[in-house]
Amino acid sequence: MKIVKWTARLIGLIAIIASVESCKKEDPNECCTFSYSYGSYSISGKACQDGTFTYTYNGTSDSGTWTDDYDSWSEVKSLLVNDYGATCS
Repeated sequence: MKIVKWTARLIGLIAIIASVESCKKEDPNECCTFSYSYGSYSISGKACQDGTFTYTYNGTSDSGTWTDDYDSWSEVKSLLVNDYGATCS
């Protein structure tokens, strides 16, 4: 009977450890950085998959979230890469 109890405890412990490990794994927060100049105007910044962005426009910095204006990260990423030559990682 003791063997059955210890086997059940061991199986339970393995299940708990496995569930804790699966909770630790998170998707990395991908970000895209860009820099763009047009005549005397320049803008540079960074947008991230978590919905945040920061930018500097002619020396003035600001930050916020892109989730109000765009529906998905793939939409934002595509815009930055195609229109501003952003690099993402």
